[in-house]
Amino acid sequence: MNQIELHKKINKFFEAGVKFADVKVAQGLLINDDAKRFFFSQANEFWLDWLWENGFLDEIKQKADDITQYSYRMPELG
Repeated sequence: MNQIELHKKINKFFEAGVKFADVKVAQGLLINDDAKRFFFSQANEFWLDWLWENGFLDEIKQKADDITQYSYRMPELG
């Protein structure tokens, strides 16, 4: 599957809404860094609870490797 097709699938996932969200489907969409960035860029405030409760935001709970850094680059924070 190319990136354009993957982005279309991610769009469809979010268009279906939180009520129909499936964790395994979402995990299957996060197959590379570009997909991960695009996935989190499509999630709005209505998705925060679902993402948090299903472990998609667990990476932001981790301690930073360099605590002297003032910015972090994670798609989850976008």
